[in-house]
Amino acid sequence: MKEQSYFTFRLNNSIYGIVTGYVEEVFPLPELTLVSSTDRNLVGVVNLRGEMLPVMDLNLILGMPSPDYQVTDSILVLRWEYSQVGIIVNEVYQERKISPDQITTELSKHQDVAGRDSKKIIADLLRRAGDILILNNPETWIRSVEMEPIFSEIQNNYPGDPFQLSNQESIFCPNATPEERIIFRERSDNLKAAVNSQELKDLKPIAVIVLNDNLFGIDLGVVREFTDISRVTPIPCCPKHIIGNMNLRGEILTLVDLRGLLTLPMNPILEGYKVMVVDFEGIVTGVIVAEVSEAMLFLKPSEIMSIPIGIHPFNHRYLQGMAPYQEKTIAILDLPKMFLEGGLIVDEVV
Repeated sequence: MKEQSYFTFRLNNSIYGIVTGYVEEVFPLPELTLVSSTDRNLVGVVNLRGEMLPVMDLNLILGMPSPDYQVTDSILVLRWEYSQVGIIVNEVYQERKISPDQITTELSKHQDVAGRDSKKIIADLLRRAGDILILNNPETWIRSVEMEPIFSEIQNNYPGDPFQLSNQESIFCPNATPEERIIFRERSDNLKAAVNSQELKDLKPIAVIVLNDNLFGIDLGVVREFTDISRVTPIPCCPKHIIGNMNLRGEILTLVDLRGLLTLPMNPILEGYKVMVVDFEGIVTGVIVAEVSEAMLFLKPSEIMSIPIGIHPFNHRYLQGMAPYQEKTIAILDLPKMFLEGGLIVDEVV
């Protein structure tokens, strides 16, 4: 049977998939304008390039409690015909090809999926590739959001600027720190700007990671997912930047440390570090990172600059350029070059 493409993402401790054709775009979670809608699954709205985008919480749709939102969360924009809605997700992963005969309706192993409405949303459970939960017929809840009463409420409560929060009771994510609140607000302001279709096409999606307190950008085209480090088995006769092997849902993943190639100190790998799973020319490898600052960030070509000599202590051989990010600078890595020339493939060094 013919495989179908699914866009995958993480929510809490589960990986979900949705037919890629529904997905229009993804961006980091911004500040939302809160509304008291009759739709209990609706969190708020955001001004997306002049259009009002309703944003839903999938936890509420599934009958689960909604946790505090984080600056590392993203909004997945879904479209069906003339209807558009955003859903909040924790991490975005790559597309997966799934055959219909790999899908089952069995949900008993997923105790975190609760609530009587869950069967309306979850179609089937994919037993392989990390037990991906497939969202069923999202058009039924994409077009269920009634925008007219929401727009009327915003016009009445927020005269002048319908997307400007104006009172303490309506603050989005009240438990966020002042620094996080600034990030949410900046993202919201950036989304208001009108962008033409060609500019959208030219945007470069990257993941922003942290190594030794330095920010690096990785082309999202090679990033498959982010996951936790677990049970690493050392590999004999390998250089120290080859950390070892890890079992990722039945797949043996070789873990590497990029810091040596970048002339950064090889400090101990601490609890809480993550693995960035990359797929380069069919070779799947895990890259150790201290932190994932942004799972998906879109850069305009004009934002990417060449790196002046001496501005960074890193090995410039593996850098493609630099870009501004939250009053700091991201160094964009040439990961394919690091794999081809840096000895990151175990078969070449054993």
